[in-house]
Amino acid sequence: MRVSNRLSGFFRQISRVRPAAFLVLFLCVAGIVYLSWHASAESDPKARAIAQECVGEQKPTDCVKQKILAMVVADGDAGEAFRILRELNTKEPWMGDECADLATNVGRDLYKQRPDYHFLRLGPDTVNCNYAFLQQYVREMLSATKDTGMAKEYCASVEKSLKSVASGVTAECYRAVGQTLPFIDSDSMGNPRRMIAFAIRNCESMTSVPDERHTCVAGAFNYLDVRQSFGEYGLTIDKKDPAGICREQPPEYRGECYGSYKRVILASVAPSPDFGAEMATIQSLYPNLDKETLLVLAHTLGYDAATHRSGPPDYDALSHSCATVDTALYGQCVQGLALGFAKNGTPGEQYLEIRKLCDAAAPDLKKAGVKCLGVGEISYLKTLYSPAKFAETCALLQIEDDPLCE
Repeated sequence: MRVSNRLSGFFRQISRVRPAAFLVLFLCVAGIVYLSWHASAESDPKARAIAQECVGEQKPTDCVKQKILAMVVADGDAGEAFRILRELNTKEPWMGDECADLATNVGRDLYKQRPDYHFLRLGPDTVNCNYAFLQQYVREMLSATKDTGMAKEYCASVEKSLKSVASGVTAECYRAVGQTLPFIDSDSMGNPRRMIAFAIRNCESMTSVPDERHTCVAGAFNYLDVRQSFGEYGLTIDKKDPAGICREQPPEYRGECYGSYKRVILASVAPSPDFGAEMATIQSLYPNLDKETLLVLAHTLGYDAATHRSGPPDYDALSHSCATVDTALYGQCVQGLALGFAKNGTPGEQYLEIRKLCDAAAPDLKKAGVKCLGVGEISYLKTLYSPAKFAETCALLQIEDDPLCE
């Protein structure tokens, strides 16, 4: 009744306004709305021009790549080029999920045309697309020159330009360095144990910060595993004990090793939304897997489910998939989902997707006595945002009491 009275009162007030005055009021409001929309539409003419030119192409994203590449080649302003890419990625549906692939291709082709990284101006937006551009450029550099000193200087340049924007950008640069290191030493090529030993030695000599060193080593294991899986460089994997190489590593690096060789293990079973059944199959095939490996596998199941989903995320369904695993593994599975959203969610809005996931999983998390976000997930979120934005993220995710948020 109160609402009805208020509405009737509102319309009585409107009816008292003279027609001419009402027309003026209407035109003013309409004008403001139009100008606001028009200003928004006209806010980025460069992005709009590229969109108009590329949308009709058979492969519009290839067209976009060439435009972005040409901009960086011309004046070295990678920041401006990737700002435009961000605009296209968020506003043009036909861009799809190709941000990282497109940025990787730009980094690859740019090094071929401009191998001197000093000409680059790395504005804030070059960290977008999961650091793909920055990482591919240094991969190409190290593969071509085999000069670890130059790669170290490049990562220092990246840190100087972008540390205030994304605190983890240096570690992500060294991840790409690590991914390349096993394949630049001809003396160890073909022997995975010697290749990884060479990579670890160089990661240790190039870095002084533990996080950067471990990220470098993780990158080395990651790419070695991939090349072994595909039989490249004459490498093979022991199918009876695919994670055997990890038990031989120094204790401080075993986690990075298990985190990479998980792919070989998971590839031996058919994907299923019933993660519990999938884990049971894995354990029947590999009865000697230790608890550390099982935790890594559970985390990976969650990560892959969040990363390779089709369509908008179904947070309840994803949470339920994790709830099918053993209670001791449940927390890692949910945290894997969270990391998947952090790395591959909507740029700038990853924390919103993680909040929805954590809300959906809250009852089961409480039963299991585990948290939705672990150290790795929070650390990665910290690399994405400025300190002020990260503080807001901690508040939204209700993790202000975590030491990483202080």
